[in-house]
Amino acid sequence: MKPLLIILICLNCINTAIGQEQVFILVDISGSRGADAIKTEAKNQVYNLLLGQYSANGWTPVTITDKKITDLINSASKQPLIGQNSWVCIVPFGNKDTYKRYVIAQNKNHPIDFQNIFNQHYPSKFIDGFTYMSIAEAFTASLAKTYNINEYYMFVVTDGLGDQDDTNSKNTYDSFEENLLLEWNNASSSIVKNIGALTKSKYYINMRKVTNVKSSQIPTNPGIQGPPNIPDTNDQAAEITINIPQEAKKGKEYEIKSETVNINWNCPTCPQGIKYTVLVSQYEGGRFRETKKDLVANTATFKVPDGNYRITVSASNFPASSDTTFIKVGTSGFGWLVFLLILIAGIGIGYYFWNKKREEKIDVFASNKADDIFSKNSGGTTTGNSSNSDYF
Repeated sequence: MKPLLIILICLNCINTAIGQEQVFILVDISGSRGADAIKTEAKNQVYNLLLGQYSANGWTPVTITDKKITDLINSASKQPLIGQNSWVCIVPFGNKDTYKRYVIAQNKNHPIDFQNIFNQHYPSKFIDGFTYMSIAEAFTASLAKTYNINEYYMFVVTDGLGDQDDTNSKNTYDSFEENLLLEWNNASSSIVKNIGALTKSKYYINMRKVTNVKSSQIPTNPGIQGPPNIPDTNDQAAEITINIPQEAKKGKEYEIKSETVNINWNCPTCPQGIKYTVLVSQYEGGRFRETKKDLVANTATFKVPDGNYRITVSASNFPASSDTTFIKVGTSGFGWLVFLLILIAGIGIGYYFWNKKREEKIDVFASNKADDIFSKNSGGTTTGNSSNSDYF
């Protein structure tokens, strides 16, 4: 019994270590793409990737060289990238000093702590007029050194329209920032490896692996006081958000030109093991109604006829607020035309055979009638002849 217990403990330790990477998430909050829905998609992709729940959803991997990331993307592994005691840092970047609004915390209660920090601090407003990316990247090395993080993954979420440092409109850096940039991607301080990207609709999640060299000259900010406490939101109702189809209201339904409706949603503050219920119901005279219950994945697919539909996603076993959107399904009509042509052809063929059989019956009836007349005429003559013969 003891050897078995030791093996189980060792396996648990290995699993914890495997999912204990340190992660820095940098988010471009420049206003160049406005409130483009792709920004929400990118947020969900990063979230799912870190928790080992990756689904492509139209995103294309580009030159992935890191084995852990490759296994997650190819579904060869569902092991989360982060785990118990992982450090998680979110750094917005845009205007020159935006990076200073970072937040960093340790994931002591996995995955609740990660869900809280991600849900509360991932940027939701994209309004900055500039894009200072390099200083934000370099600052992560300073933070890592401050918290004794020697190696970490970096995810840079951006529209890819360039860095302000590559233009003539950049602001002047102070001495701390100049030293940060000098030591960034420097073989004697911080070694940066590009390990691939995910892209969709000209939006990017660039991935890097950063190693801080021991005894490096990376400057640290004396103003850093330590990781902030993450507010406990366990008492707050979790919120489900439908991502696909996009949000729409009744009367202004989101139009879909296919009978196949794919639904995708997320709930960052929902606990592990949550199950979902998805209801698709037709209105304005339609009778279609279908429910899928106890779903563990964040996606569902329905096949529906043309019409207007309400889509509602709710939790089956947890007090989370539901989300609703409205769609209008309208196929091209070609399928109905084909069906109508087939129906007309079927009626025509059926009529042809029915009419042919009817004519055959008429012909047989006419032939039989003629035979009856001939038989009657022949019988009268024979009788007459016999009578005449007898008479004479």
